[in-house]
Amino acid sequence: MGAAQLKLEQYSDSLTNNQTALEIFREIGGKADEAKALINLAELHQQLGESAVALEYCQQALVLSTQLGIPLQRV
Repeated sequence: MGAAQLKLEQYSDSLTNNQTALEIFREIGGKADEAKALINLAELHQQLGESAVALEYCQQALVLSTQLGIPLQRV
């Protein structure tokens, strides 16, 4: 839902839902989904003009995707 809200430029709702998703995936150990949530958060912060925060989320996603051997892609 957070990714769809991002595309619809509903940034506040997207932020809330992507942060919640990230917390849930971290709790349950869903590393691939965690990486997707991180990418969504990175894109969101980039859209908000918060490049430093976006870069941090991108770096976290890159580490996870490298560890998992999965491609890093926007959803």
